Amino acid sequence: MPSTNIVQNVADVINSQSDVPDQITTESLVFANRDPKATADYAGEKNKAELESFRQDTQERKKYAKLIFWMVALWLVGIFGIILMVGFESMHFTLTNEVTIALITTTTINVAAFFLAVTKYLFPNRNRD
Repeated sequence: MPSTNIVQNVADVINSQSDVPDQITTESLVFANRDPKATADYAGEKNKAELESFRQDTQERKKYAKLIFWMVALWLVGIFGIILMVGFESMHFTLTNEVTIALITTTTINVAAFFLAVTKYLFPNRNRD
């Protein structure tokens, strides 16, 4: 930890040779005279806050992963129902072949893209050193 005199001397030199306000002296003295125990308490509080944030993120990811799964599953069940209705011509429900193919193709692409986008958002790829 730097001594108060050295910090004060450096701050005095800087202040005398430039238009830098006396803020440098004040900030330097605060830095030089900081309490190591207070710094340790701050680090402990920061670690607790980061851990709580990680726990909350994990709970939210679990919740939204389930919601995404059920939404995609219901979406696909609905499309499967439409395809069955078209195939068996139930309730006089008919679609042309082109519309059926477009429905299947666009639904497959949309579901896959939505699932991928939301999953990448909920579970980001973090660089771990």
